[in-house]
Amino acid sequence: MRKDIQKANVIVIKIGTSALISAEGTINYQVLQQLVFVIAELMKQDKKIILVSSGAVALGRQKLGFIESTLSTGQQKASAAVGQSLLINEYQEAFWEYNQEIGQLLLTRDILEFAESRQTFTETIDQLLTSGILPIINENDAVSVDEIHQQRQFEDNDEVALNVALLMQADLFIMLSDVEGLYSDNPLYNEEAKLFQHLKEVDTSLMSNSSTQAGLYSRGGIRSKLKTANAALSSGLDMVLANGKKPSIIFDILRGEEVGTLFQR
Repeated sequence: MRKDIQKANVIVIKIGTSALISAEGTINYQVLQQLVFVIAELMKQDKKIILVSSGAVALGRQKLGFIESTLSTGQQKASAAVGQSLLINEYQEAFWEYNQEIGQLLLTRDILEFAESRQTFTETIDQLLTSGILPIINENDAVSVDEIHQQRQFEDNDEVALNVALLMQADLFIMLSDVEGLYSDNPLYNEEAKLFQHLKEVDTSLMSNSSTQAGLYSRGGIRSKLKTANAALSSGLDMVLANGKKPSIIFDILRGEEVGTLFQR
């Protein structure tokens, strides 16, 4: 039983494209509706929930008919611009059923680099939470710039969610992906692969054995999850990696059940 997890009040939940978006590039409504129900229930319990959601680029590229495995910069930015409105509209419609208001925030790295904009961002989230409104955050992919030396673009939404969790001094960071957690090996190819329930560190062997491959609609992968987990551990932030295709697992996590992989010192 993970007793400390049960006390979590400020919780950042990140759902990845691989969990939220179907293979056809459309919303997985079963996942969306279950996620929305869970978050609405937690907010009724006065939990302070912040949602970081991927999926905008995937929805946009499907809408625009960009079927190539690799998008040009212009195609990616256009997909993000179209997809952001599609994604937030899906959330707004789903949360209306529970009378839960939402607010959208689009984040770029420079917002966090300057004290004044960082404070404004924090104050906005605080006010939304105080008002009972769910903040839904994504990187502003339509305008973020990937420059080798300046690194104006986040690596992916795993990094965005981590930064938000640290900035808001979250008690818990839940990362929902398309895996049950972190395994000792790829369970698709190795039936003896072991699911790690609790890790206090991310060693180099885990990083070297992790896959660098991401799906058609996502930028990250297991390596990104491990990098994020390592940063969370270094900052003293509890993080759980779990299966986002069944978001009700969040209830299990908050009951202290040993599901997914807990990264905690």
